Amino acid sequence: MANEAVEWLANVSRHCRKLIELAGVAIRDREEAEVAATRDALRAALQTHRDALQALLPEDFPRSRIGDLNRHIGFCEPNDWYDIILADVPDILAKAETYAVRNFSENTRGIEEYIHPRFRPRLELAMRADPPDYHGLILACSVDLATLFKRKSGSNDDSDGEVGRVFNRENPVLIVPADLQTETQRNIQRGALLLMQGWRAFIRNPHAHEERPTDREYMVHSLMLMSLLARIVDGARVVERG
Repeated sequence: MANEAVEWLANVSRHCRKLIELAGVAIRDREEAEVAATRDALRAALQTHRDALQALLPEDFPRSRIGDLNRHIGFCEPNDWYDIILADVPDILAKAETYAVRNFSENTRGIEEYIHPRFRPRLELAMRADPPDYHGLILACSVDLATLFKRKSGSNDDSDGEVGRVFNRENPVLIVPADLQTETQRNIQRGALLLMQGWRAFIRNPHAHEERPTDREYMVHSLMLMSLLARIVDGARVVERG
C-alpha cells in the first residue's frame, strides 16, 4: 500500500540521516572523535542505527553497501566516516527508494495511463487505503460518468430510456462517429448506446443498490470500461437543434 511504502521509506531515511549526522559530527570534531572513549561511543551510536536500518531491509532488498557500512563502522577511522557519508549511506538510500517504488507501487502502476483523467484522482485516493474500497471506488466513478453524460447531453438523468434517446441513430443528441451516413457509422452509434446501457445494468446499478464483493482485477476492468465510455462521451458531437 502507498501508506506502507511512505512509512517504510521514512524509517529507512531516518536511520540513514542519523548515520550521516553522526559521521559528520565526527569529521567536524575530529580531534575529539579520535579519543578512544569518544570513538567507542561513536561506534556504538552508529551500530545502533545500523542495526535498526538492517532490520528494516527485507530479504529481497537489492545488493547494497550495507556490508561496507558494517566494516566502516567497525574500524571507525576518519576515512571510514567519509565513506559512510559519501558512499555507503547514499547507496543504501538510493536502493531503498527504488525498492519502494518497485515493490509498493504495484497497486496503481501501469493502470493510470489507461484510466480516464476524470477517474484518476479517485483511484489514487482509494489505493492509499488499507485495504482499498474497490466497491466504493467503482460507485464513485460511476456517479462521475453519469454526471459527464448528463452535462454533455443536457439530460436530467441517465436512465436507459434517456441513454437510448441521446444515442439513437435516427434523431440523436450526441453523435459518436463523424456522421451517420454509412452502416458502419450507424453501428458505432448503436454500439455506444448498448455499451452505455450495459454499463448501467452490469456495473452502476448493482453497485448503487448494494455493496458488491469486488477485487482489484474487477475494479481495474470496470474503470477501464468506464474510461472508454467517458472517452466516447467526451468525443461525441452535440447535435445542434434548429
